[in-house]
Amino acid sequence: MPPPRPRAAPAVPPPAARSHAEAQRLLAAGQAEAALVSLRAWLAQQPADVPAWMLAAQAAQLEGGTQAAVPVLLEGLAATQAHPRLRVRLTGLLESLDRHREAMFHFQMALEQAPEHAPALHRALARLRQQQGDWARAVESWRQAGPVLTPADHVDLAECAQRLGVEPLAERALEQARASTELAVLTRLAEVEASLNRVADACTTLGRAAALHPQQADAWFNLAKVQLEGWRSRDAVTSLDRLQSIHADHPGLHDLKALLAERLGDADEAQRLHQQRATQRPEDPTAQASFLFASLYRQALSPPELSRMHRQAFAAWPAVTLPAAPRAGRRIRLGYLGADLHHQHPVCIFMLPVLLGHDRHAFEVFFYNNGRVTDARTRHAQASLEHWRDISGLSDEAACELLRRDQLDLLVDLSGLTARNRLGVILRRAAPVQATLLAYPWTTGLPTMDAYVADPLTVPPEDFELHSERVLHLPHSVFCYAPDEDYALRPPAAREGVVFGSFNNLPKLSEACLRAWAAIVTGVPGARLLIKAPALNDALVRERLSARLAAAGLESTRLELRGPTALDGMMDEYHDMDVALDPFPYHGGTTSVQALWMGVPLISLAGRGFVRRMGASLLAPLGPQAGQVLTTEEAYIEAARHWGRQGPRSLAQRLTLRQAMAASPLHRIEAYTRDLEACWRSLLC
Repeated sequence: MPPPRPRAAPAVPPPAARSHAEAQRLLAAGQAEAALVSLRAWLAQQPADVPAWMLAAQAAQLEGGTQAAVPVLLEGLAATQAHPRLRVRLTGLLESLDRHREAMFHFQMALEQAPEHAPALHRALARLRQQQGDWARAVESWRQAGPVLTPADHVDLAECAQRLGVEPLAERALEQARASTELAVLTRLAEVEASLNRVADACTTLGRAAALHPQQADAWFNLAKVQLEGWRSRDAVTSLDRLQSIHADHPGLHDLKALLAERLGDADEAQRLHQQRATQRPEDPTAQASFLFASLYRQALSPPELSRMHRQAFAAWPAVTLPAAPRAGRRIRLGYLGADLHHQHPVCIFMLPVLLGHDRHAFEVFFYNNGRVTDARTRHAQASLEHWRDISGLSDEAACELLRRDQLDLLVDLSGLTARNRLGVILRRAAPVQATLLAYPWTTGLPTMDAYVADPLTVPPEDFELHSERVLHLPHSVFCYAPDEDYALRPPAAREGVVFGSFNNLPKLSEACLRAWAAIVTGVPGARLLIKAPALNDALVRERLSARLAAAGLESTRLELRGPTALDGMMDEYHDMDVALDPFPYHGGTTSVQALWMGVPLISLAGRGFVRRMGASLLAPLGPQAGQVLTTEEAYIEAARHWGRQGPRSLAQRLTLRQAMAASPLHRIEAYTRDLEACWRSLLC
């Protein structure tokens, strides 16, 4: 028997690889200063190491901002005979600092040094510009990269074209990208398709990716995610099962299972899954935010308990401060941070008129866009606002640095703990004063959030203790609805029996809420219940909601479920409803104000805390014809039945409510904007 062969010694990485790996490890751990020290020591021995200079610039930028990275790259150019890669990186940094003349000088020098690599250099610059949200310049660079682009290049070009609204170019680029078989390319392609609201195409793309790469857990994760976005829960269940069989500890598995539970009406299971994830990742603000947001749907949690949970979630983060800049002789520099300036989103509906209506003699307004979706409303806002910064491609560190360079006096967050938030920017403190408005219906618990805008009904003085922020009261409702379309009222179609309704998102429909609604409908002869929500485009969701209402005692013949439509169509469908039922404990906001505008009275059950008192804030300015606010479930049920027994709402009744709302503070957008400006001034005194 031959002796066993000696085991080969493990390969030892060369010194450069070890140095790079150590720097990357330190950067990943947030130790930028240590990484820079390590790289400096290595570069003293090997000054021609271009990748090390790139890492050193990254470390310097993380440690001291973009301005600090520029001299590092200039030093690298001197040490490497002006390597083109360093010049391109320097070009991107200089452009982000608005030093465009210097940037173009360095890029032209790179082209002259390495003309044979011109396409690659243009590609590199295109990606840098894209990361900085400079979509027009990025398209210019992609076009200069030459006629032959890779599928990955075409995906990036498509995103740029989509952001600019150049749909034919975006479509051509997408078609070219679909030839790829690479998982990473197909994943990015699906992201762009989804941002174009073409979720069915994204499902097809990721279904193909999973078929091509069946053992790749990320393929199934991405497919399940887009299936949930596209209201295909039954398909998502299959994809999640496959993901779990391949990688049971996949970091995104809990999030998708929690989202599925929310869709199917299981708030307890959704919160349990989110809590499990948050416990595993205490340092991740996004995981904490998902857990806390899910908690708002649970009626069993008391208001003090909810507030304690919010405070505890971010207790480990330091309360960073930032000195205020001198303001004498200049306008207030006011920034808004958000992701949702597109057509049907509530933030756009409520806030776009405010953003466009600010007093430009007193305020210099900046908008920091973190959105994935770009449409005509987004582009209108971008063209109309004084300063528009796209931060969707920037890291939290880079985004925070950009905001600090703008030397804001006040930053107003419009995302809170909801999707597409930038908590990492808020927690690093991007402005001396930070406030939140219409972003999140509870305290954020963030140690760097200074103020929370509310009104005397959503957060009365006795509830200030529920907030970690200073609560500021507007004189009237915190909501103001000024649609740019009239949405004309018409005579409702003739029908027998009254129709109760809700157009709210389904996670708001708690078990107690559904039981109350069933009792309301069954207590009024001939009455029916109409529920409309985006998730009702999903067959499995419809089945589960129907089953929940049947268990609550509502016959299927008295229930109508409708899926999503465009905003114009949805507003017209309020003519099919006579009485709007506010869900509880999580009240409606946008849907409630839309119902009132369309002449539909609202019945609301008020509790304690912003999320449980929005209905009270909306109804207070409108008088008794607008509905009722109750404080017990029994009174809520009886009041709704009383309104239902009055029969279908006539056109005259609807017009009366429309006129009352049009004459109220809920519709006076100029006065509301001036009140907000007074609020912002009070914060800076």
